[in-house]
Amino acid sequence: HLIFASSTQEEDNNAYGNAKKIIRLLFDEESEKLGFKFSGLIIPNVFGPFIKPNYNSFIATFCSNSIRNIKNNILNDKKVPLIYIDNLINSIIEIFDKKPNPKIEITSEIKMSVTDVRDIIDLFNNSYLNYGEIPNLDSKFKSDLFKTFMSYLSLKEVFPRYYNLVSDKRGFFSELIRSGSIGQVSYSTTFPGETRGDHFHTRKIERFSIINGKSIIKIRKINSNEIIEFKLEGKTPSYVDIPVWHTHNITNIGDEPLVTVFWINEFYNQDDPDTFYEKV
Repeated sequence: HLIFASSTQEEDNNAYGNAKKIIRLLFDEESEKLGFKFSGLIIPNVFGPFIKPNYNSFIATFCSNSIRNIKNNILNDKKVPLIYIDNLINSIIEIFDKKPNPKIEITSEIKMSVTDVRDIIDLFNNSYLNYGEIPNLDSKFKSDLFKTFMSYLSLKEVFPRYYNLVSDKRGFFSELIRSGSIGQVSYSTTFPGETRGDHFHTRKIERFSIINGKSIIKIRKINSNEIIEFKLEGKTPSYVDIPVWHTHNITNIGDEPLVTVFWINEFYNQDDPDTFYEKV
């Protein structure tokens, strides 16, 4: 079963859309002649982590530019049908088992103007990078867009980030996280020499806050050999955020129990944990 990815731009009368349509029709014609199964997909604008900026995704370009303080200029503002990459993949898997069809329109998840998308990304940039706040992720689209935004961060440039401590004779106080989004907060103690983690998530983002002890956090993007290391300790409380598709672990390198506070953007679901083992 051959599946060809075309685009909603087939109807826009531009060179890209016209080329896609011609190829889809040629595949359909040849499938009739040669007897193979063929389906042609009309796909909305796809977004998701790690898409190459300044290529074929305006969202990738906007995220990359916003993080680097490059102004995003819009020449043609219009409402664009959008679909997150995970959901597109699920649709394609389902189509393999269905009857061939030369024109299958993949339903978009949302239709939004280019300006509105840019404004949300700029809000992410301001609240997250300037203040360390998790923005309001009150819709699936915003959650998927924030995961996409985070994938363009340079982890070595952004982390670790240190908490503001307020001290007096009693000790000290610090705010750990400000979140406009639902999530789950938990903590762990890890004994000297022990390691937690060695797994990655495809839809969960996490914040590791070290409040006691000494640790080393290691992060590696899936399909990359580069391991990024951060040494964090409780005497200067700080945090590191873990983007999706990055395997990670944390090791106690001190002589006392390591205390870590975790924030994650969704509740733990034992039937769908979104946790996949892979050594850093």
